[in-house]
Amino acid sequence: MVIVTVIRLISVPLFLVNWGKDLYGEWLIVTTLLTYFDMSNLGFAQTAANDMTIAVAKGDRESALRVYQSTAVFLFVVILMVFAIALTLPPLLPLGRWMNLSLIGAADLRLIIIMLAGSMALSFFMWLLMAGYRCEGKYHRGLLFVNLFVIIDFAGTVAFLITGFGTVYVALAMFVARTLVCTIMVLDIKRVAPWIKLGYSNASRREIRRMLSPSLSFMSYPVSMAVINQGAVLAIGTIVNPAAVVLFTAMRTLTNMVLRVFELVNQAIYPEISMAWGVGNNELLKRLHRTSCQASLWIGAAAIAFLAVLGRWIFEAWTGGKVEFDATLLYGLLAIMAVRAVWQTSMVLPSAINRHQRIAVSYLVLSMLGLAGFVTLLKMIDLHWALLALGALEVAMIAVVLPTSLKLSSDKLSVFTCQVLQPPNPVAVARMFLKKIPDAA
Repeated sequence: MVIVTVIRLISVPLFLVNWGKDLYGEWLIVTTLLTYFDMSNLGFAQTAANDMTIAVAKGDRESALRVYQSTAVFLFVVILMVFAIALTLPPLLPLGRWMNLSLIGAADLRLIIIMLAGSMALSFFMWLLMAGYRCEGKYHRGLLFVNLFVIIDFAGTVAFLITGFGTVYVALAMFVARTLVCTIMVLDIKRVAPWIKLGYSNASRREIRRMLSPSLSFMSYPVSMAVINQGAVLAIGTIVNPAAVVLFTAMRTLTNMVLRVFELVNQAIYPEISMAWGVGNNELLKRLHRTSCQASLWIGAAAIAFLAVLGRWIFEAWTGGKVEFDATLLYGLLAIMAVRAVWQTSMVLPSAINRHQRIAVSYLVLSMLGLAGFVTLLKMIDLHWALLALGALEVAMIAVVLPTSLKLSSDKLSVFTCQVLQPPNPVAVARMFLKKIPDAA
């Protein structure tokens, strides 16, 4: 998490110095568009990770392998479709004009799309391999390889930027980094879990059909985030200008440091919740949910307070004064993060046991409504007021997520609220991060 956060913070001034605001803004718009098509492997890898972890907790590796190979076959078909789209559609559509691009030419745009499609395809299998690590209790080992990809990708990006190469080569760096790391992970998983084998002998159409509903629900998460996050970027680029995209993206990158706190907690409890559900330990499930939400709320609050006080200094030092600081935008985005702290970690419980379908549909609908409100306020007033639509989305998600998680863990809202609002027990939080059973805080 630290590596990803540091690299994201370094990347913004690096791109600004070497490319300038206009080219960097266009790059963000192009990569934003591709995010719409990166459906997080259509949710199948996440569903597979949950099912495999629950199956291994019950001692049923045969079922886990059937899930793994069925998912691999499905993803291979999806990858073929992705490349067919990336190779045929860009030459036929005026994408450059639609995205208001003036510095990235049509030929380069086509090459970038192909490279990013290749990277997306490799990420599908990277996260399927992560399912193997997770079910064997080696999720931290898989995360090391994910961080290795981030480092290699960043090193290649730096090399191409400082030597004057353009956008196509930066996209190439991402593709090469993922190819290398995926190869290493395939070789390593054979040592960690020899029973996990890529192939199709254990694949089952029935298994794929069974996984379809939770997988499509998982797919709606990245689609929803793309609608509201990348949709906002595209709206700003179209209604305002690429320079405003740089300001919004830079400010959001800074405030997203709070999300890294939530991700740290979520990664710690995700496998534990799946295993607790698999063995029917409802008391542990309840304690995991309470302690994790408590940790996210309080650690997140500390991170928000830190950025509220030192955000201006960090932003100006970080961007080197090339992007004008906007205090109202910073405080608005931090307020959104504060509301998200209430439901972000709670959503892990239904997600980790594949009981997230209603939440996923609600999130997708609310994201569309949020984006519509954002665009309306952006056109009628300005960016600051448009943030109200994003805040309303976060408030609505509390009402959707929390009742579901409390029902699944057989918990009461009053008891849950009392514990979460208390300062957390550092020992309980430490045990949670060390993958041990947390005591009640």
